[in-house]
Amino acid sequence: MIVTSSKINITGYNFMKPFLKKLQFNNCTAIPDSFNELIGKMENAANHNEVLDILYKNVEKGELELKNGVLFKHGEYIIQNMFKDFGNLYEYNLKKVNNLGLDIAPEHIKTIIKDNDMFLITKIKGTKNGDLIPYCKVKEKVSRKNKLAAFSDMQKLTKAGLADDKILHSSDIWFATPDDNRIVIPSFERLRPLSVGENQKALECYHNIIFN
Repeated sequence: MIVTSSKINITGYNFMKPFLKKLQFNNCTAIPDSFNELIGKMENAANHNEVLDILYKNVEKGELELKNGVLFKHGEYIIQNMFKDFGNLYEYNLKKVNNLGLDIAPEHIKTIIKDNDMFLITKIKGTKNGDLIPYCKVKEKVSRKNKLAAFSDMQKLTKAGLADDKILHSSDIWFATPDDNRIVIPSFERLRPLSVGENQKALECYHNIIFN
């Protein structure tokens, strides 16, 4: 595609159009056309109930999986329905860890607000063919390379002066992906600044959970 004096070369644009259609430049993630169309319908819905109707119809068609009554899954993509007040903090924390480049965290794709509810759309790589598995059940199957990558991410979080009490004190929030045994933490809802002198203790907690 050639841009000259703010004018787009039409031939170049037409050539690139099929490719551009598949790209969402929010987080530079390529989104499947069918899921992109679903997002568009959700955005155009009049209210919260209409969005839910759209989602449940897609469940009936087999295009979405319903998980735990509140999560909708499409391959690696998750749609979470939550109250806006809670969702705002959830989204804020997720974007903060995404900005740190943490591969251990879900990727924020889009937020859709209808009435007092929020639909948070995220992506967790490596879950196309199944659901997250509790890390404690597959720890021995996770490669040292993946463990080191996860610990490196937690070092980045610590260096940024951040921690999450739930992640620090409970191994229940740690998971592994079914496709590539990569360690994932699906939620950073209790993200907070680290206290003075807490860095080393936090790293020891992460190391113990990942390697022991």
